[in-house]
Amino acid sequence: MDHDRILRLSAVLWKTGLPKSGLYRLIKEGSFPKQVSLTPRSVGWRESEIERWIADPASYGKDRRALTYSNGTVSASTATVSD
Repeated sequence: MDHDRILRLSAVLWKTGLPKSGLYRLIKEGSFPKQVSLTPRSVGWRESEIERWIADPASYGKDRRALTYSNGTVSASTATVSD
């Protein structure tokens, strides 16, 4: 079984070179991987997602699956984000 390492904020900032405010701005824009909850007051990021962003930050989040809610049902559609 392949396990993905979880990185804490300081490690993510060090690996990416981003300031904390810039990281959270990119998350809000959908241009950076979202954090995962570890405990009610603790979060981390999947290392594989951070590596994917580092490899190609310009295209991260451009094509992603978006959920649309209609009449109580959920369907997936491809969303394209334009600059």
